[in-house]
Amino acid sequence: MRARWVRRWVAATLLACVAATLAGCGDDDAVSTAAAVAPADLLLRPAQLPSGFATTQLTVSDLVDSDRAQLVAARADTVMPQECRATADTAFTEKVSASNSAVLAASAADVGLVELVSTARRDIDDDIRTRTAQCRRTHTTVAAGSLAGATVTTESTTLPDPPEVAKSPGGLSVERAFLSRSDVSTTLPDSTVRKQVGFVGYALVKRPGGSVLTVSLTVNGPGGRAQNPPADAVEPMSSSAFVDLFGTALKAAAR
Repeated sequence: MRARWVRRWVAATLLACVAATLAGCGDDDAVSTAAAVAPADLLLRPAQLPSGFATTQLTVSDLVDSDRAQLVAARADTVMPQECRATADTAFTEKVSASNSAVLAASAADVGLVELVSTARRDIDDDIRTRTAQCRRTHTTVAAGSLAGATVTTESTTLPDPPEVAKSPGGLSVERAFLSRSDVSTTLPDSTVRKQVGFVGYALVKRPGGSVLTVSLTVNGPGGRAQNPPADAVEPMSSSAFVDLFGTALKAAAR
């Protein structure tokens, strides 16, 4: 769906995206599902997508297989600081399947959007750990593949929660939420550089009846041409627009 260098920093481009409804119970790896509602019914509707976006075809199996392959390839990469190597993507991908999740994919020109609603629980605390504090800026050296030797520098900026998360009578019941912007600079072995901007949002949403769902949303801008000096990255949307869109996704998951 995207080049390898793009998928790595977006961890979950989505290692968090897939389709259907959970029938099982009593599994410690799944979020409680007191209300029998299919995740596919709780995605954003096409009419709620930003102007210019159109839905695209994306299957659960293809996405999960691709994400697993990317995670395996990334094991040999060097991440600095070392403690900033993420684990949430691997754990979450192993729990996501077509029987417990639903995915919506859309695009506008070179911008990609993927939303996931899943009964599998994502470790959002790990996402926060690996994108804030000493991990706000990371450097990854790619070990193998077409980008072997490239260095990927990622600067993460935490975004505010949407108003829907507010702890007030009018707010949704959200157990955990985290939104982040990533400014990514990839330096290739020939010293050329390409830049990209992307957004990611994760939340655990409590639904009427007691069930809890993971909602994940990513929006990735175009990678651009590698050159020296590098061209400025093209924002796929403003940070405030992403926050608003994520709030809409949370309301959809709680309906």
